[in-house]
Amino acid sequence: MKIFCNYIVLIISFLFISFSQSEKTVINILAKQPDMPETANAEEWEINYENLINSFLAEQSVGNPALKDVEISFSFYEYLPMKENGGSMYFGYLYEISPDLDDGIYDMMILDDRILFSEMSFMESDLVETYFYHRLPSIEIFHPLSEYVKKEELSFNNERTLRDGIYEGTIYGLPYEFDFDVLYYDDQNVDSINMINNMKEMTWDDLLTSIKSSTPNTQSIGLGDDNNLLDLLMEYASSRYQLTKKYDPLYYEIFYNKTGEEFFSSFYNFMIMYTNGNVDESIRITLDDAFADFKEKKSMFFKGKASHCNIIRSEMANTNSTFSYTLPPKYKTSVIEKFLAVNTNSKLDKNLLAEVALALTSKQAQLLRANKFGAIPTFDITKKDSIPEIKTYCTNQPYICDIIEKMDRVYIKDILKNEKSSPFVEIESFLPRLIRSYLDNSDIDGAVFAFKNIFTLLTDDLGIFKILSYIIVIAFSLFFLIIIFLIYKHKEHPYIKVISPIFCIMIIIGTTMNMCKYLQYVLPYTAFMAKFWFIYETITINLIYVPMFAVTYRIYRIFKTNLFMTNALDNKRLFIGISSVILAVIAYRAYIASIVSFYYLPIGSLRFTRFPVATFEGGDTLDNIYIIYLYGIFIALLFMMINTGRISRKFGDISYIFVIFILNISDFIVTRLLEKLSHINYPRYFFLIMLFNCLVSFFCIHLLIGSRLLFVLMFPDNINANSILKSSDLKEFVPLTSRKKYNKLLKKFKENISISFKSKKNSSVNNLSYISKPYNVNSRSNKNYSLYTSANTGLNSKLNSGFKSPNNDSVFQAQNNISSMSNSLNHNRMSPNSQYFDLSTSPRSIINLSSFNDDNSPTNYNFTSPFLNQKYNGYSPNSQQYSPNSQQFSPNNQQFSPNNQQFSPNNQQFSPNNQQFSPNNQQFSPNSQQFSPNSQQFSPNNQQHSPNNQQHGPNSQQHSPNNQQHNPYNQQFSPNN
Repeated sequence: MKIFCNYIVLIISFLFISFSQSEKTVINILAKQPDMPETANAEEWEINYENLINSFLAEQSVGNPALKDVEISFSFYEYLPMKENGGSMYFGYLYEISPDLDDGIYDMMILDDRILFSEMSFMESDLVETYFYHRLPSIEIFHPLSEYVKKEELSFNNERTLRDGIYEGTIYGLPYEFDFDVLYYDDQNVDSINMINNMKEMTWDDLLTSIKSSTPNTQSIGLGDDNNLLDLLMEYASSRYQLTKKYDPLYYEIFYNKTGEEFFSSFYNFMIMYTNGNVDESIRITLDDAFADFKEKKSMFFKGKASHCNIIRSEMANTNSTFSYTLPPKYKTSVIEKFLAVNTNSKLDKNLLAEVALALTSKQAQLLRANKFGAIPTFDITKKDSIPEIKTYCTNQPYICDIIEKMDRVYIKDILKNEKSSPFVEIESFLPRLIRSYLDNSDIDGAVFAFKNIFTLLTDDLGIFKILSYIIVIAFSLFFLIIIFLIYKHKEHPYIKVISPIFCIMIIIGTTMNMCKYLQYVLPYTAFMAKFWFIYETITINLIYVPMFAVTYRIYRIFKTNLFMTNALDNKRLFIGISSVILAVIAYRAYIASIVSFYYLPIGSLRFTRFPVATFEGGDTLDNIYIIYLYGIFIALLFMMINTGRISRKFGDISYIFVIFILNISDFIVTRLLEKLSHINYPRYFFLIMLFNCLVSFFCIHLLIGSRLLFVLMFPDNINANSILKSSDLKEFVPLTSRKKYNKLLKKFKENISISFKSKKNSSVNNLSYISKPYNVNSRSNKNYSLYTSANTGLNSKLNSGFKSPNNDSVFQAQNNISSMSNSLNHNRMSPNSQYFDLSTSPRSIINLSSFNDDNSPTNYNFTSPFLNQKYNGYSPNSQQYSPNSQQFSPNNQQFSPNNQQFSPNNQQFSPNNQQFSPNNQQFSPNSQQFSPNSQQFSPNNQQHSPNNQQHGPNSQQHSPNNQQHNPYNQQFSPNN
């Protein structure tokens, strides 16, 4: 019966314990194992540490019921000093724990300042998001604690340590522990004591000299841990140079300028001498191995952490030696700050986690860990007289408090940071490996290159080529502005107006801005400039795409319709529509810029080179809408371009549409070259790329308007195109000409442009007008061509004004036509109400014979098109009279055919032998006034125009206001002639 009762009691106790334990909330905390696991006996140390923390929370639960049913479970990560494959343990640690933090396996994490906010940098790295699945893991993974604790409650902590756990005013990490580098030494060694007394004034080189004068032994130093290697390098540099912005804003240049080569040579020599040539071994041994050498007196000093004091004391107690520690040379010591952070992905209540975090980082908890494990509290030692816990600590540990006050803290993250530096997570992941390579192979250039990539970008050091790039961009921009001015000046010319000069100007402005956009890769780099270039590129793209769309649509409609629909394609309406679209898109993108976060994500890494590229986070959906909009415009452009080309069958005539393709291809090439070219001779490459970009922009503008503008500038016409375009078909003005004929036209004009002829005294000077194929004559919608091919119904020949007849392969160039004859033709055949009345006063190519001198002086030829430089209206009955007896026009008395058109000196007969115009034999000699070498001669007696014979009145575009009359005896066309 007694045994049965005992069983009952045990069962009840077990159930009670099980029930009690099931009610406890277990909080999992991730931490790194001690960095001297063998010396500290890591397994035992971890158990003791967890038990101590749970005991402390149990005590604290008396005053804080929220902690009553809380149990802490630590997960200590096996942080090996050196990976077997030589990779970064720091990177491997972060890579492996990131998924666990995302899954909420760990509720809290103890991490140091080289992990917390290590990704924060204006120039970010794609390494973070690629491997850790977050762009800013410190604020995306860890929960903000500002709503649970006020900053004033943490004022007992060191101000800098507290600030390092805060980002943009929000607390993410509560100060947990503090640590720093010290040198342990045998306090019974006289040589060591002498060195310690002068440590404040010594550099590392001085210390090495003293060591070598005392002992020839190899000095062991544990640099297998990435942090320890960086600490030694920065402490060595700090003992030689002032690495602070207060002293020198450009202090970091000592790592890669001429001083840099000297520095790395000196550090290499220091390591060789310190290890007696065993550098390869020292940069890979652990702290445990280095301490073992120190304990066996193989090394005079052991470089460790202040927190190792309790571990070393327990180990040294087994020997007859005593030890002490001191700050490194110049008292420059690298510090480590540890924080406790709450995981946002934890499934536990955040209020509970915040309460536990506050308890574990309290003054009492820090003091407890200092007494039991030798941890260094984050106390502000300057407040030891006002805060009892700090006073108690300094009473128990006076030496530590003393050296904390004396130390000159070295913050590695601060030294390796400027406005363009890589984030520290990238530096810590790759720099230690590069330093080991430099020490193994004496690769000083490699070390200098690595440090230069930390602080500079590929486009920083352009030198004189940066100035030259600015010069060529500005020069081309000014030239393009001149082109814009000329387009505006000649905007009424048909060849210019048909392609909408205002839209061409907008495209040229966009092309110019596109040419200048690559200057964004040169300083300065700020968030504001990133937003500016974001909106700038929006303006650039839309000033090219949208007006190009309008111009293409305009040409498309011209070719698709028989008549130019001025109401639908009015420039003013199109301009208002285009401007509205562009302004709306700019406003839309400006809104995106205002709600997203801009930052720079350089292409490359410190192992190679870094090229600055601005990007933003957020607004992906809004940005995708904008991209769809651009693709829509592009597809519409492609569709209209193909259809217009198919209809006109003259793709080359509207080839300027390919501007958008050329610019896109050029942008791709230029961007890739800027990003990928080697840093060697990069300034020269940059200048050449800028020059190439300017030339491509120039070519695009020439393709857009160059041929037309050149033609207009060489042979200007002061006309008002509205008068001849208001009812005409603009289809004929779209293509300029084929390349071969256009070049031939220019050559002909160049040969004759310098020739001028003296006018006969008291005679009017008329223009010899000529133009070669200014529009598509084969088009059946060409009303002027139709006019000439149908004007003489029933005749055996058709008037062909220098163009190819559909029914005849022969080509007739610039038929002579007397002005009065053409006026009579129009007067007799064209009704004033005809839609072609304004354009029917002359054929397409007319040679107006001017008056000539008696002394055979050359005639003044002005090569302009009457179709482009005059408005031909009807003849007024009062200003131009026709005699029925002297000038008759009938099918029987005047026939225009290639074979019977004769013009004699006395009766104005056209004969095939007197005037022949062919592309091959039309020559102009300034001495003989001959258009044809053998057959076409013009003499003063053949055709004379006196002021009284042919004058134009104001109603019919006459040069003389009142007296334009045609003498019937001067110009007669008889049936026999």
